[in-house]
Amino acid sequence: MDTDLMREAKEHIKWMMKKYPNKRPKQMPHDLVAIDPFWVRFISDDRLLDIVKQFIGPNTLLFASHYISKSPYNGQPVLWHQDGSSAAGNQ
Repeated sequence: MDTDLMREAKEHIKWMMKKYPNKRPKQMPHDLVAIDPFWVRFISDDRLLDIVKQFIGPNTLLFASHYISKSPYNGQPVLWHQDGSSAAGNQ
């Protein structure tokens, strides 16, 4: 992962938490992601897309996302997983 991009993402999360103090930081809701220009730029970054392509190939589509922002060693663990998988998606 690109160090500068990850630092920018970390600062953006801090900014979001200050701007929306009543939102739970562990799961910033979908409604914020949909209107967040940084998030759209972040998930569209060629450096991240190159990493994604290594795992799932070049044909990708983002249909849902949210922030999971938690301090290390604190809170509920989030293991590797795939949301929204189905037999139809494997055809």
